[in-house]
Order: sequence, then C-alpha cells, then structure tokens
Amino acid sequence: MNKTQIANSMAIIALPIALGAWLFGRNDWLGVVVFGSFFSVIFLSVYRFRMAIRRSARVYFKEGSLLYRFFDKEKSVLQTIFSFIIAGALAIGFSIFITILSIFHGIFFILVMIVISPITLKIIGGNLNGFDERNINESARTETSIAGFLIAVAFINTILAIIFSAKDLFMFLGDVVRFGNFIFHAEAMSISSSGGNQYSRILLNTYLIFDSFRLAVINELMSAFGMDLENKIKNFYIFYIFVFILNLAKLLPFSIAFVLFAQGVKTEVEPRVRSYIELMKQRIKNWWKGHKIITDKLRYFSKSSQDTTQDHHKK
Repeated sequence: MNKTQIANSMAIIALPIALGAWLFGRNDWLGVVVFGSFFSVIFLSVYRFRMAIRRSARVYFKEGSLLYRFFDKEKSVLQTIFSFIIAGALAIGFSIFITILSIFHGIFFILVMIVISPITLKIIGGNLNGFDERNINESARTETSIAGFLIAVAFINTILAIIFSAKDLFMFLGDVVRFGNFIFHAEAMSISSSGGNQYSRILLNTYLIFDSFRLAVINELMSAFGMDLENKIKNFYIFYIFVFILNLAKLLPFSIAFVLFAQGVKTEVEPRVRSYIELMKQRIKNWWKGHKIITDKLRYFSKSSQDTTQDHHKK
C-alpha cells in the first residue's frame, strides 16, 4: 500500500470508529445512529461473506441434488434473517467495545486503531471483492478470502490482547478483585448518567460488571492453585498469562467485527462515496460551465447595449 492508500484507510476506518466511540454512551439517540452505521456496513459484509461460502460449497455436491440447490440459492428470507442477527450482535458489541476502550485507554486506543487499519486492509487484500463473480476458480478464490479473513482476525486479536492486557496488570497491582467485591469494583468505574444516556449507559455498565467478574475469576483461579495474591510481583507474569488468554476470548468478537467493518467500508462504502464525489464534481463542473456561458452572454449583451447607446448619442 502506498502513502495515499494508507492515509485513506486511516480516514475511512479509524476516524468513524473514533467518532462512534466518542458519541456512543453520551446520548441514546446518538448511540442508535452509531449502532445503525456500524450495523449497515457489517451486515453487508456478513451477507456477502455467507453467500460466498454457500456458493463455494456447491462444488462438493452433485449438480441438481437437494444440497446443491440449497447452497446454490442466491437469496432467501432465512439467510437474510440469520445475517441480520449476526450483524446486529456484532454491531452492538463493537459499539460497546470501542466506547469502553476509548474511555479507559483514551487517545492510545485511537492510535492503535489508526495503526491497525491499513494493516488489516493489507492482510485481507480486498479478496472479498470478487465474491459476486462465478468462474472455475471460485472455490479456490473463496478459500483464499476466508484464509485472509481468519489471519486478519487472529493477528488483530493477538495484538490487541497483548496491548490492552497491560491495563489489567495495572489494576492487578493496585487492587485485588474477588468474587466478593467485583460488583463494587465495577461500580467504581461505572458510566455516570448524562440525562440522555439511560439505555446506552446500562449496556456499558453491564459490560463493566462482566469485565470485573473476569478479573475476579483470574484472582480466584490463582488462589485455587495456591498462589499468594499478596506477593503480586512474584506472580506478575502468571497473572499476565491468565489475562492474555481471557482477553483473547473477550476481544475476539471485536476483532471479527472490526475486520468485517473494515472490509465493508472498503468494498461497499468507499466505492459509493467515490462515485458520489465524482458525480458532485461533474455537477459542479457542469454548473460552472453553464454559469460561465451565461456570464459571457450577459457580458456580450451588456457590451452590445452600451455600443448601441453610444451610436445613438453620436447621431
């Protein structure tokens, strides 16, 4: 990717995420807009991805058989509903994750999104663009696309788990979260009411409770294995391993949603935006050309009128 492509990927992927993280949780109506935006893009990616897998699976069944016709079917209500549910779950989880990460990691989270955005597009390489094409290499192309998708998810999930586990280590050194106090721990970090965030606040605070419970599970497991929780420095790396493994599981839905969002923006949104920009440019050019013609005609008529007036005065 050249510098222009890297800058574009940062703008079209990282900036919407940063804006969504800032808006979600401040106001419920703004939260609906953020969710709807993410859902629309992720839904297109999920639907296209599932259709590609279905068509690729046809080659394993006899042409004309029941299973072949099932996987060859272009569209169905059930497929749409299934894609709708998956996209909805990923979009709401994605909205919550980016908001929480931006609150507790601040500008560092945004910088991470800026860095991994071009890397994500580089890994997946736009392989999903050819999903609608049918040719003899369709199965091989789809398998390559799936492999690129899985590699991108695994890479991003691992990087984020490594980076954001540091915050849990800091909390581990500062306090011991156990089953008896994880609610109080979550309450201390809870999102306060702003008057218009009644429902989004519930979602965010529910996530904080489960996240606090996760830390309590880690501490309880260490205690069950006979580790001394008071000697935290001694058990520092052991705790990090526990946190890292659980963070891999916690961040997996976010990583999947991020890759689908990045691919959706690249293959669905960006081409439409570019077409709209080109259309507006053409309209402005046409308007300017028409404006110039009218202006020239007005000048011509004005000059002709002045010449006629001068000739009249001379007579």
